[in-house]
Amino acid sequence: MSPFARWLLGMAYAALLLAAVITAHNWWQGEIADMRWYHWLLLSCLPLLAWIYLRYLSIFAPGNGQCLLPPERDQRVP
Repeated sequence: MSPFARWLLGMAYAALLLAAVITAHNWWQGEIADMRWYHWLLLSCLPLLAWIYLRYLSIFAPGNGQCLLPPERDQRVP
């Protein structure tokens, strides 16, 4: 995949995640009087988008190493 395509996909993901979070917040506060089909679509996509973020993009993703302890070194003195 080309770098531009990856960038474009990342921007589309970020925009969709932001729209879903804003919609969820507005729904939770009762600011959405009548739920339209795109509100339901964004709310139903929010768990999937959150899972993608936590699984692949956050510091808690497996293998990133930010949450791992550093390897122990041998502290014995000869």
